[in-house]
Amino acid sequence: MILERYIAGQILRAWLAVSAVLLLVLFSSALAELLVGVTDGSVPRSALWSAMSEKMLGLWVNLTPMSIALGIVLALGRLYRDSEMAAAMACGLSGWRLYRASLWVVVPMFLLTLGLSLEGVPAAARADHQARQQLTISDAVAGLQPGQFSQFRSGAVVYTGPSSNDERLDDVFFYAPSAEGFTLESAPHAEYFSDQTQLYLVLQAGRLLDDRGEYPLQTDYAQHGIAVAARESDSSTWTRQQHAMATLWAGGRDDHIELMWRVVVALSALAMALLAVPLAHMPPRRQPYGRMLVAVIAYLILANTLVAARQWASGGAPLLGMALPLLAFGLGALELARRRYARGA
Repeated sequence: MILERYIAGQILRAWLAVSAVLLLVLFSSALAELLVGVTDGSVPRSALWSAMSEKMLGLWVNLTPMSIALGIVLALGRLYRDSEMAAAMACGLSGWRLYRASLWVVVPMFLLTLGLSLEGVPAAARADHQARQQLTISDAVAGLQPGQFSQFRSGAVVYTGPSSNDERLDDVFFYAPSAEGFTLESAPHAEYFSDQTQLYLVLQAGRLLDDRGEYPLQTDYAQHGIAVAARESDSSTWTRQQHAMATLWAGGRDDHIELMWRVVVALSALAMALLAVPLAHMPPRRQPYGRMLVAVIAYLILANTLVAARQWASGGAPLLGMALPLLAFGLGALELARRRYARGA
């Protein structure tokens, strides 16, 4: 039992280290894309944290199969290299007890990955979708710079002069193109107003030039509200990847394929862990890096096979066919383990 706890601790530390490195590398690239989106206005500033959460959780789930395999190979490979594993085997540690020690880490990891895949990542995606659609007044005001022309997502262009009040715009010029023509408006002051469906720019004591009809029309007004952005947060705009597990279960075949895929992604981590334990077996004083390369190649083969199986299921094949690559992979891993540890079992 002491040996198993020691080996499980080594695997846990190696897995966390590998996961941290992989997440840092891939999340840095994703974060750079998000920051570019914030700069060009395609990602609201208020949605940055929700977008980062979705990216982080999605990367964690997708990287877990490879990170757990690399962590096991790295941890057990070091024990083989330093002859610690030889000493443990001499004290009665069998290959199947080595599997049991690994399962202390692999089983909680699998349950966490399964929960994130089924509900965690879709929930984060829904929250990010809602945050991106629900524009706030601060988002709109942050995009306007005094003395410069700025463009809303609707295509309208607005110019504002210097203002001493953060909640009010001064010397406003507004241009809105359309298929019928355009409208021009100017006003000494304007304010934002938001309700449940729209974000409005309310111009006060202004003048309107409407060129959308047969003849231009000029109008003076005391107050005029212009819708500059719409809120779209209802569930009808969600993609299938954002639906909850219960919604997919009650849906059609395509929904069941998505639900099965979430389970398969988590099971692939378990399959890679089953392979990594016998794969890490090596003579003393030999570095484990070659076995790590084999683990990466095995993961790529498994991932591409699963993608092909999903496409096969989308074409009308039985849904359980998506699990066939995992079954074949798991049986191959157990056969490799039987051959490696038969003598010491």
